[in-house]
Amino acid sequence: MLALFTVGCQPIGMGHAGSASLWELSTVVSPHDGMAQNISKAEQFAQTHWSNLTSDMARGDGEYLDILATLLAVQSTQKATFFAMTKTQFSQLIPSIDTTPAQLISHLKVEMNLLTDERH
Repeated sequence: MLALFTVGCQPIGMGHAGSASLWELSTVVSPHDGMAQNISKAEQFAQTHWSNLTSDMARGDGEYLDILATLLAVQSTQKATFFAMTKTQFSQLIPSIDTTPAQLISHLKVEMNLLTDERH
């Protein structure tokens, strides 16, 4: 198995067709982890899979984007909205070629807060 992302000894591996496999994710994201720890994991994931992740974001769909959403604790009922936001707000989320994974995650948190505010 080719590891995509490792936290501790738990890899998130490749599926049969070379796609990201989510089944290991439950050992990576724990309900006992604090938000800061999940943000750190999201930044690591974004850095490791920048090209695949940004491609998924531009399309508004994909397994790398799904993993990121899980790392950011996006509720399953809100993932479609999150995916659409990454597509429509792509140029704000990644405003330049120099955008770092930490900046991306920061921009995503701002957009996620705006989405939450719109629902209330």
